[in-house]
Order: sequence, then structure tokens, then C-alpha cells
Amino acid sequence: MRYPRTSFPGGHNDQVSNHPPDPGDVDWLDLGPDPDEGKPPRDPRRRYLWYGGGAALVVALLVARTQNGTDRAASAPRSPAATVSSSSAAASVSAAAPASSGSFANPTATPTAFPNVPVQVSNAGHRLLDVPADWELFARGEDTVIRIQLALGRATITAVPSTNPESSVLFVVGADRAIVRPLDNIPGSVVRDGKPAADLPQSLSQVFTLLPGPDARHLWTEQGGGLSLITLDGKPTGATIDIPSSGSVVGSDGAGYALLSGMTGGTYYATPRAVHRITSGLLVASGPTRWLTVECDDSLNCALVVIDRASGARRTVETVTGMYGQNNLPLSPDGRTLATPQLNDISGGTVELLDLDSGVRRLLDVTPNGTDQPIGPSLVWSPDSRWLFIVNADRQVVVVNRATGKVTPLGMDLPPVLQLAWRPRTG
Repeated sequence: MRYPRTSFPGGHNDQVSNHPPDPGDVDWLDLGPDPDEGKPPRDPRRRYLWYGGGAALVVALLVARTQNGTDRAASAPRSPAATVSSSSAAASVSAAAPASSGSFANPTATPTAFPNVPVQVSNAGHRLLDVPADWELFARGEDTVIRIQLALGRATITAVPSTNPESSVLFVVGADRAIVRPLDNIPGSVVRDGKPAADLPQSLSQVFTLLPGPDARHLWTEQGGGLSLITLDGKPTGATIDIPSSGSVVGSDGAGYALLSGMTGGTYYATPRAVHRITSGLLVASGPTRWLTVECDDSLNCALVVIDRASGARRTVETVTGMYGQNNLPLSPDGRTLATPQLNDISGGTVELLDLDSGVRRLLDVTPNGTDQPIGPSLVWSPDSRWLFIVNADRQVVVVNRATGKVTPLGMDLPPVLQLAWRPRTG
């Protein structure tokens, strides 16, 4: 059986002529007699049976090799640096092994990659603060909601639809979820603990007021000429706050009810039972125990005034009065300390702590995030007033010890943060 040399290059068994090649000649390779000579022609379909059988054998070997590798990976011990785990929309989140560094072990897990994974969990491997186990700080970035369990050193990072960093966003945390409601055309989201983000219920996606309720399982939202108390799913409970026609809602009073502004000035707080005036001046800050106001006399001498919510007693703070906005500064829950961002175009600014008992002011060694807005606080106090959490200029969370004024990193890396909120305690 012979084949042209142009089809099969010569090997050690090639038999070729020794005469010089002629342009019209073709060299032939002689492989001996044709083994099929004199036999009936073969059924051409047989070759496809051989091809199919060979392909099936290759696939079987590949599957066995892949399965073997998977079994080895599953049985091998996890590296201590494997601090990030993810879940699909149908799977629950599982905590990854802790790492002493408190950072994301995956060097490619940059903030821009977070929206591609519904849920990630990072473990610092140590307590972030010596606080009760049920204390949870929440943070919101442009495309993430982060649940930070301080006592466990754990952060659960959930992807949400991207928002404009300069847009106002309602960020409210309840007993088992966080609600993100942008006040523009971006869809809102609800992030239940450990679950991928879901669309807001219709009853919440069309409202422009969402205020914390008197407990962790309820919210206030506008309805008609007042506010309606609803569940976290948006269902009315029947409780309402009537808003006088000459007033408008300006925010939360820090104790689960609403603040109102009057047509002719002054600030009020409203409950389902009544509306009460807080001040005819400017309300600077509102907390669960005290209000802080700026009030002026007939000669336009102005001062900071602390008002006790329980007794109504008033006391002037002996300090220089600065420039303050309407109820947009974080007042510690015990009513003793006011935190004020001091922003400037040169250094970026700092944060000032004002002791309302002594009038002493202290500047902190931190540059706050410059996009702080009244509707999206980037400074929040811990429930016991010992710690102040701040989003710094790098959009990371730092912690301030009120007693010493010392600023320290949170202790683990997070995606860039814009807003902070505390989960209300259910007990």
C-alpha cells in the first residue's frame, strides 16, 4: 500500500527513490501490502463507532480525575487565611475560618468585585470591641450593606444595587434586616440577615419618609396627613401620628418618634398622643435622653442649651457657640457629648467632641468622609456612649474612645462605606 510522500513525511521505514526529484514527480511511501486487499469493503459506519467509543473513554477519564480532585480539596484542611466565603441566592451564608490579620485573604476581592457575589462573610479572628454579643453596627456603601458583629469579629457583606455616593439614601435597620431606600430613581432593597438583597415591598418602595419606630420591629412612614406605624414588611399596625397642617416632618427624635418644624419657626416632637414644642430656636441634636438647642435672647445673645427630655430642665453650656445645622449632629445616648465634623478644603478637616457638662472641646486625629449628610450619618455612637464610630476620608470605619479621644481602626477591612447605623436592641 503506497501513499504520496506529500501526505506522510518519511520516517525510519520510508522507502524513497534516490534519483533527483523532478518537478512533475511525486515521491511515494511504501508501507507494504494492503492488509484489506481481496476483502469485502468495510462498512464506513464502523469507524464512527470506534470514534464514539474513544471519546466516551476520554470523558470518563476526565470526570474521574475531576471528581478525585474535588474529593481531595474537600478533605484537605482549610488554610487559616481563608476568611471570605460566598453564597448563591438559594444558599445560606456560612462563616469562613478566622484569620488573625482581620483582612480579606483573597487579594482580588477588591471593592469593585463585591457586587458580583450576593453575600460574603469575613472573619477578623478576634473581637473588634469588648461589647455585648447583640451589638451590631451596620454600614452602607455605594453597592453593599455590611452587618458588623463586633463581639464576634465578623462582617457579612451583601451586594445591593449601586447608588450615587452623593444622593440621599434612607438607611434604616430593624430587628432582622436593613432597608435601603434611595431618594432618586435607583430601586430600593431589603437585606435580611444572611440573605441576598431583595426588592423592597411595594408599600415601602414609593415612600419618601422612613423613620425608626419605638422598637426594632416597626417603622414610621407618611400616610395621608400624618405618619403610620408599619411593620418591617410595610403592613400598617393601626397606630398613627397626626401632623398639624402647619407642620412638616424633619426627622427622627432619637427615641422612636418624629420631629416636626413649624410654619413660623421652632421645632416640635410628635407621638401618637400629642405634639410638644422643644424650642423656638434651633434644634442642633436630638437623642433618647436630651436635646441640644441654640437659643437667643432679645438682644441676640445666643447660647447652647441642653434640655432634659424627662424633666424638661434647661441648662446653658458654657462654651463658644459655633455654626450648627438643623438636627444633623450625633448626640451621645447619655446626652453628654456632641460630635461635630469640622470640614475644610485644605486638610479635609477633623471631628470635634464637645463635653456638654464641662464645655471642653477636643479635636480628634481623624479626617471624616466629606460626603456626610443629615439624612445619611457617617458618625454614630454606641448604645453605652463609650465609643464613636466614624467613616474617615478613606471610607473606612474607625473607632473613637470617648474617655481618651484615641482613634483606632475598626480591625478589619471593609468595602468603602458611606453611612452607618445601629441595630436597635430587641430586648
